Amino acid sequence: MLRTKLSQIFMAGIALLAVSCAHLIPPVSTTFIPDGKTTVLYARMNLEDRISMGNRVALWLENTDLKEPVYIYFDKSQPLYAITAAPGHYRLMGLAGIDMTHRILDRSLFREKGSKERYFIPFEARTNTAVYIGDFTGCAKVNLVAEEWKIKSATNNFAHTTADFRQAYPNLASLETVSIFGVRP
Repeated sequence: MLRTKLSQIFMAGIALLAVSCAHLIPPVSTTFIPDGKTTVLYARMNLEDRISMGNRVALWLENTDLKEPVYIYFDKSQPLYAITAAPGHYRLMGLAGIDMTHRILDRSLFREKGSKERYFIPFEARTNTAVYIGDFTGCAKVNLVAEEWKIKSATNNFAHTTADFRQAYPNLASLETVSIFGVRP
């Protein structure tokens, strides 16, 4: 009886950890070759130098078809970041503060400056398409009192970032590129 109870508590703890973790989606390799069913999300994600003690900041998206979050980590060594994704409907939600074990410590929804209203940017990611989701500057820092994650700026620099994307990922240059802002090349 005690063994069964301990087993149930252990399994519940494992399930809770799985729910509250941000699974790292590795970036696409620069030598990745699309297979005709490829869907890619890409962005420029600049990370400011701060004392972070292993904490990370990630862009938070939601696949609304699957009801699953998608986290794209800011990576100082790779600011032009591309991931493969399931085709479908998404929305750009906000940011997530994540510790070194990939546990989500904070999530913040995007809001207009000076407003309490949150907003989402819905978009579709179709097969054989690369979807631009923006240029962002973020930081994760730890001080004596608190931990802080923020996106300091977000801009639409579709033309420039797409040119850099095509150069960095020559095998993906054949994919149609679209922007979540409704802009086409």
